[in-house]
This record gives sequence, structure tokens and C-alpha cells, in this order.
Amino acid sequence: MGFIFCLYVFLSLITGGVLSLIISKIVNWKIDYLFSLSAGMIVGILCLEFIPHSFSHYQPISITMGIGVGLLCMVVIDQYVHRSSKGESKSTFLLLLIAITLHNAPSGFALGNHADHEGHLYHLIILHHLPEGMAIMMLAIALKLKPAHLVTAFLYLTFSLYGFVLLGNFVMIKNDMFLGALLGVAISTMLYISIIELFLSSSEKGKHFYHLLSLLTGIFIVEVFLLIG
Repeated sequence: MGFIFCLYVFLSLITGGVLSLIISKIVNWKIDYLFSLSAGMIVGILCLEFIPHSFSHYQPISITMGIGVGLLCMVVIDQYVHRSSKGESKSTFLLLLIAITLHNAPSGFALGNHADHEGHLYHLIILHHLPEGMAIMMLAIALKLKPAHLVTAFLYLTFSLYGFVLLGNFVMIKNDMFLGALLGVAISTMLYISIIELFLSSSEKGKHFYHLLSLLTGIFIVEVFLLIG
């Protein structure tokens, strides 16, 4: 699974980045609206598949506890990153990478522990990197990062995720409560970054109606993907 899994994750990030460029050039959407679109896709993946699937296979109390722990971690990290970074865009970029890493840690660990049922987690992990690639690309454009830095960020996310999967293979956990808590942390970290850092932050610029429309469009796109898949 190693090489193919890494390839799929990396291609998902690249595809998201290319899609954001195409949409911004052809449709002429502002970067801020693309952030809302990316947020909608992440929320769609979580609410339409990841959250229902997690609650159907693990105890709700363990997932709820994990969500609480994840939100607390994100609030603390958010405050630290914004306070220590010189620019708002730079801090958002760093926080996005941190949030994705924090999300990949429990989800990758759970996948390595064979907590995946019917292949849902495997496919969702790959799919949710598409909107993440879109968001990272837009932030990279805003910061005028070099292509090499962008590719490095994509490679880091790909191999760090696989590292967590390997760790899950070696450190087997039989306690479903703990695995459910890990998935809860994964859920809360991505909900935080999609709603707080991508949607609410970007909605301060431009018209609120278009941001809401972009968010709903992202959710609709995910629904279409899931119906086709």
C-alpha cells in the first residue's frame, strides 16, 4: 500500500492546486471565495461521510471526547501561531499545515491500526487532500511562494501522513475507545481549520452571500463526488 498510497495522496494535493488555479483563471473567482469553496469541500467530506462513518463504527462518547481534545489543541496552537508570526497570511499558512498534520496523525494512525471498515477511511483520507491542496495553493499564491516551496509542503504532508500509517502498523491498539478518540481529534482539527481559518477569515473580505454560496458549492461538489464514487 505504501507507494501507491503516497502517490494518490500527492496527486490529490496536486490536483487540488491545479483546480484552484483553473477556477481562479477561468471563472475569475477571488482567492477569498476559493478559500470558502475549499472549506465547503472539507466540511462536506467530514459531514457527509467521515463523521457519520465514525459514529456508526465507534462509541459516540469516545469520538466526542476526541473532538473536545482536538478543538482545545487547535485553539492553543492558533493563539501561539498568530502571536509568533509576522503576517496574517503566513500564520494561516503555518496553521493550515499544522492542522492538516494534526488531522493526518490520528487518521493515519487509525488506518495503520486497521480501523478502516469497507475502505471508507482510506478513500476519504485521499479525497480530503484535494480541497486541502486548493487552500494551500491559494495561500502560496497570496504569499508569493516559490513552486519548490509548494511542492515541498505537498511532499511533507504526503510522507508525514504515511509515517503515521506506518506507526499505526507497528503500534497496534485494540481499544476501540482510543481509536474513536483519535478519529474525533481528526474531525475537530479539520472542522476548526475549515470553518475558523478558511471560511470565517476569508468571509471578512468580499460579500457574505458569495462566501456562503462558495461554501455550499463546495459541499455540493463533494456530494456529487460521493454519489459518483
